[in-house]
Amino acid sequence: MENKNIYIYLKNKILVNFFSELNHVIEKKFNLDFKIIDTLSKSQERCSLICDNESFKELAENKKIDNNYYLIDLENYKDNSVEKKFNIAIFKVPIKISDLLTYIQNDQISAENKTKNIIKFEFFSYDKKNRRIFNTHKNLKFTEKENEIFSFLLETSRNNKSVTKKTLLENVWNYHAEIDTHTLETHIYLIRRKIEDKLNIADAIVYEDGTGYRLVTENF
Repeated sequence: MENKNIYIYLKNKILVNFFSELNHVIEKKFNLDFKIIDTLSKSQERCSLICDNESFKELAENKKIDNNYYLIDLENYKDNSVEKKFNIAIFKVPIKISDLLTYIQNDQISAENKTKNIIKFEFFSYDKKNRRIFNTHKNLKFTEKENEIFSFLLETSRNNKSVTKKTLLENVWNYHAEIDTHTLETHIYLIRRKIEDKLNIADAIVYEDGTGYRLVTENF
């Protein structure tokens, strides 16, 4: 597996020397590669970055906010608002280096998994966890039940299959006696309208006689 680059941007010289010596020790065990940098270039703006107080302050002032920050706190940093404004984890000095490295490693894995959960269409992306379809200009948010229906239709459409009303009722509502086909039809209608209104896609879900509903993924 390719090592993950973690950039080190520090003002404190002791910490710079510490991470310089540390790199060859942790490279294999943690699958991370520390790179000491003096400036943050355009190519590094979306990266994982370890800062101390002064270097973070400089980056924040220059609005370099597209990074994951791991802030080494040397001065009892008490500004809790930074955690809300930035994707940041704060570690108090002295720190247990294995804790820092494990956190960074887990954070990298979490970011990868999040990306994997987003399905890419030709024009849009679908984020099942957050129940939305989006691109640079448009965004649609499903209700929980709408999302369950859309997700199930998407799974079956990959095999070019249609889904019967009975199958949808069984999988989305567990076929409760009080749920009838009218409820399903209403939800399908609302999903169609929402996709047409928000994404300008007509006939996103079609009903084929004798087989059932099918999500027309090529329209996305």
